[in-house]
Amino acid sequence: GSSDLQNSLIIQKMWFKISAYKVKTHKSELLPLNVNNLDCITSGMPFKMATHSFVYLGIAITKTFDDLYKNNFEKLLIQVHANVHR
Repeated sequence: GSSDLQNSLIIQKMWFKISAYKVKTHKSELLPLNVNNLDCITSGMPFKMATHSFVYLGIAITKTFDDLYKNNFEKLLIQVHANVHR
């Protein structure tokens, strides 16, 4: 739960200090999966909370596979169909 996320953030900060990588937390989003108490996790987190999905490299990342398919493949199929029939 919350302590796992806090521990992950601590490890992440240590890694960034060693590697000189940086994360733009104001641009980062957290999509909680299988979380019962969302308030417990969101307090003190530097990330925006995504409720249903977020976009990464043009792909909508969703909570379920069915939504992943609907939000990406169907749109791609429509685009390809339109491009082929120009």
